[in-house]
This record gives sequence, C-alpha cells and structure tokens, in this order.
Amino acid sequence: MTDSERRSAPRQRVDLLFNKYIDGMPHVCRTIDVSEGGLLLERVSEPEIDREFYPVEIGLMEASGDRPPERVWLWARQVWTDGTRQALRFIGVEDRDLRKLNRLLERAGYLEEAAAI
Repeated sequence: MTDSERRSAPRQRVDLLFNKYIDGMPHVCRTIDVSEGGLLLERVSEPEIDREFYPVEIGLMEASGDRPPERVWLWARQVWTDGTRQALRFIGVEDRDLRKLNRLLERAGYLEEAAAI
C-alpha cells in the first residue's frame, strides 16, 4: 500500500515552525507537510521521550493589524517515527479548528483561499 492510498486527505508542502508539547514543555518542530488529518514533521529540539499523544500549537509569529498572533491548538497521535521525522494524526478536530488551520496556512502563503485543505 502506498502513502497516497493510506491517506484520506491530500497533504500540502509547508515549512513552518511550531511547538509540540511533551510533559507540558514546548519543543520546536518544523512541518514538512500538513493535511486536515495530520502532519509530517522534523523534530528540531526535543528530549528522547516517546509519547502516544501530543498537544501541538501551530501559529504565525507576526500579528496582523491590532490583533495578536493567531494560533490553533490540536491534539495529535503519533503514527510513526523514523530518525528526526515523525508523522502525527490529528484527533478530535472540529471544523472550526480546520478553518483556523486553513487561515494560518493562507496567511503564511501556503494556500490560496479556494484551495484550502
């Protein structure tokens, strides 16, 4: 079975830093690609601790206008790990979270409004 046969949603190539929390502490990761179902990441700075579930915080650092930076918090389950790469599947994601994730990716220049994930 190929990767595309296993995935229920297409992935978008994205290069953003985000926080993955381990035992309440944020650790920087870099997205490789993202879909409405999960993401592939490169671990940048985190301890050698393996967990089944992780809270992740994805956002943009710059504020827009007078609004503070926008972030989306998602729970994710580890699917696999290979060296510094790790696949996470989002769990319990609501439509409003997907809309917020799409807005963040649009603002970062990774999506056009009509081509949201």
